[in-house]
Amino acid sequence: MAVHFGEDFDKEDAAKLQKEFFIYKKSSRFPIEEMLFPDVKVVLQRLSETKLKIGLATSSSHEEIAEVLDTHNLRKYFEVISSGEDFPESKPHPGVYLSAMKQLNARASDVLVIEDSPNGIAAGKAAGATVWAIRDQRFDSDQSQADRRVEHLTEVLELLGFS
Repeated sequence: MAVHFGEDFDKEDAAKLQKEFFIYKKSSRFPIEEMLFPDVKVVLQRLSETKLKIGLATSSSHEEIAEVLDTHNLRKYFEVISSGEDFPESKPHPGVYLSAMKQLNARASDVLVIEDSPNGIAAGKAAGATVWAIRDQRFDSDQSQADRRVEHLTEVLELLGFS
């Protein structure tokens, strides 16, 4: 998220707001259980049985990533984990995807990105990947820029012939 406050906005105030937001975010209970798609474990397990390389490219912080992956024992499925926290620009900038592709030694034309947000879809497309959007029941986001839309992750397995 980017906010432009104008030239006369005090940088000290901006730093204070950023710090207050960070403290608020740390004190707020992140609904980890509600954020995962219900079939994510089954799909990751099945994909891990193939010869496909699996990477995670997210705008989330390292701390949030660790909490989700470790709480649900998902870390073992990812060969690469790329956090937007490590880049000066977040999605829709493609940096987090380009980095993950480089670490996976994968050509963009061989990469399938599964996304749910408009910014994530734009980032995947800007990185040169094929992007499929998974319908997110919680938000009614514009996913029209995706190459394909799926209703659930298990559908991805079916379309790839891994069901």
